[in-house]
Amino acid sequence: MKAYSRQILLIVYALLAGIIPMRADGMPHDSEKAIVVIWQESEYPAPGRITHFPFGLIASVWADGRVIRATNRETVGHAYVEGRVSSKEFAEFIHFLTSSNILNTTDAYCIPVDSASRTIIVRYGGKDHKWAYGLPDNHHILNELEARTWKLTLAKTTKVERGEIKKQLLQGIHDHENH
Repeated sequence: MKAYSRQILLIVYALLAGIIPMRADGMPHDSEKAIVVIWQESEYPAPGRITHFPFGLIASVWADGRVIRATNRETVGHAYVEGRVSSKEFAEFIHFLTSSNILNTTDAYCIPVDSASRTIIVRYGGKDHKWAYGLPDNHHILNELEARTWKLTLAKTTKVERGEIKKQLLQGIHDHENH
């Protein structure tokens, strides 16, 4: 993928979690906006080497329990599914999100030059929490959040084409510009 396209997609992913009003319980009013967005940037590989962290959206989770995520870690940036999490499982996910140290973790942006990175945005309680860190990082507390998004059981999954993901992300940009 050309560097220019990657930059545009990165901006699109970031704007997916645009500013929107919150309800008293911390959840967004507009369930079309993701409350959790996780994506990764690939490293700049040395000549002759392949990237171990493909560029792309890992997962987006909405307040209504809808999830779009890569079908597995190897398909990030290429193949996605959409589904819904049961109310019980989603309540457990939100409980983890709000009772863990995640929301108390200081927002941070720390990426070594040419390294792969992961960015996580959590929108809760009227605040955007944002973190970006270099990969691999097996000890970071935010890895637990990502791991739990992979473990969410999705019901009635459907395949999501990359074009549909771009369309949804572009809608997020449009909504963000009109606020």
